[in-house]
Amino acid sequence: MTFVFSRSTQNIQDFTTHFNYAKCMNGMMHNIAISLPVNGGAAIDIPKIKKFVKLATLTKNGIVGELKACKDQPEYAEIVAPWIAVKCYYEIYYLESVLVHLAQGSPAVFTNGGHRFVRKTIVRFCEQGYITSKLNEVQIVDTIDSLMAHKIAAGKNLKPDYYLSQDCIKSIRAKLAHYVETQWKISEGIKS
Repeated sequence: MTFVFSRSTQNIQDFTTHFNYAKCMNGMMHNIAISLPVNGGAAIDIPKIKKFVKLATLTKNGIVGELKACKDQPEYAEIVAPWIAVKCYYEIYYLESVLVHLAQGSPAVFTNGGHRFVRKTIVRFCEQGYITSKLNEVQIVDTIDSLMAHKIAAGKNLKPDYYLSQDCIKSIRAKLAHYVETQWKISEGIKS
């Protein structure tokens, strides 16, 4: 019995698209300014902070390892592309949880509903101007319908310098809007 393995062009292109999005988001993160009000009387849970910092560090090490494996063995990139995005989310979530807890002392960040609490708190911090970005496109508030209306010209997002474009930022916002809509439908029990 003979097995033939070939790279799928579509999978490589999908990975290129995600890699462009990741590079663009990395650039946006370097332009963030955080100036949070601190609750001086808040009780800080040092052991839980240490646990979340350790989880963030382990997750980051996992991401670095996955990226190294992709460079060493390009076929691996096709398999790991979706997991890298998930790991990136979790690294950010762990760090945001620590940030919110240090600022407010809220133990809610460490509970089962912590994800929702952290997301709402970070959004509120952004709306109140405590977290800002030098990139105006990152701070635009718009409707999901408007964001999802953004279309990309075929193949444009595969260009090596696409991550530097305004179109890439709009594409990321459209993808996030799609995720928000999907999550809302799930939480509301909407099937169609």
